[in-house]
Amino acid sequence: MKVAFFHSTFRNLGGAEILATTQAAYLCREGWDMSLVTFRFQEEIWRDKLVGVPVELVPRRHWLDFLPFGGRLGKLKRRARRAEPFFADVETILAHNSASAAMLGHMPTTGVRAWYCHEAPWRLHPSSADYDLVQSLPALEGVMPPGHFKALQDIRSGILTRAARDQALADWDQAGVARLERIFANSEFCRDNLHRIYGRDDVRVIPPIIPFGEHSHRRGLDRTAPQILTLARLEAMKNVDTVLRGFADFAAGLTGARLHVVGDGRERSVLERLARELGVADKVIFHGYLDPRRDEAKLESVFQACDVFALLPIDESFGLVFPEAAIRGLLLVGPDRGGPSEILEGGRLGWTVPFHSPKALAAVLAEIWTLSDEEAGRRRSETEKACRDRYSFGTVGPILKDALRKREG
Repeated sequence: MKVAFFHSTFRNLGGAEILATTQAAYLCREGWDMSLVTFRFQEEIWRDKLVGVPVELVPRRHWLDFLPFGGRLGKLKRRARRAEPFFADVETILAHNSASAAMLGHMPTTGVRAWYCHEAPWRLHPSSADYDLVQSLPALEGVMPPGHFKALQDIRSGILTRAARDQALADWDQAGVARLERIFANSEFCRDNLHRIYGRDDVRVIPPIIPFGEHSHRRGLDRTAPQILTLARLEAMKNVDTVLRGFADFAAGLTGARLHVVGDGRERSVLERLARELGVADKVIFHGYLDPRRDEAKLESVFQACDVFALLPIDESFGLVFPEAAIRGLLLVGPDRGGPSEILEGGRLGWTVPFHSPKALAAVLAEIWTLSDEEAGRRRSETEKACRDRYSFGTVGPILKDALRKREG
């Protein structure tokens, strides 16, 4: 069976790109005739993850793109026309982001057109999506710290302004998605948003495939120097601000407690300043971005130093870092909604707290360090087993193959 994956760009390491290449490589190993079609491909990052999978590059730019008409919508339409010949003899085409999905929907191809959605395009459709940032943030004024609330409010205002300006693009997106034969979502949260935005009640949930390593052999808890890890791009939507504030409450009087922040981004200087203001600058270690290829040993040493992984992203559709931390034996704390909450089964496999509550996070961290070593071990084992059972090649692979097969009639 001939299948092509279509994704706009493989430039930086990102969750969607990692999952797309994992799926493509798996299907190739299973004997499927695979190709990957994209406008940009960073060879040194992605080539070794796609052994045996041909990569076809569509010309990303054309001289017409530099003319002052059509805006982003015009560029997408022209790119769709340039990509169309690459799918002439493909039986199933699977788009892996919203721009690719809309472009694919407008292509007159004979193959089955499908979309694996990692995150619903809520910035295009903010009034339809059920997102805390857009729908619930106004009610949190006075609840969140003023500076953090303003940063999120500014993002929200920008999204609403841009969505109103880009109505033609949103309409084109709606029309393209309506023509897709199949849609898959990485979580129930994502599926429900797709239904709310597009009115599609045929969205099928297919969890990501995660290539797990060996079992963790972690024992007990470090009770003299609690070590907590948060790993994310340092941007407002990842909400490391709340984790830092919750840690500061928890760590008061605990001289050995440390919060390890792995990641980089525009918010780093803001977070470093906040750590100083909260009086915990000596307890928060900013490691920066640790590349899994170049910095593997250092990244693993940080994971091994910590007992707890805590991250409270706002409106995360899945949250790949949660099962990755679970497999290394860390106890998990996440937000009480979205994809992380599904991974944690609402708190059964970890702890969930409101994304805007540092006090709730501090209380959970204190609770974790009251666990006996036996109870901590039981929770680790249960969470690791659940993640392996749900997201392994053996579980998800057959589901993915069944979903992509071309059906007659």
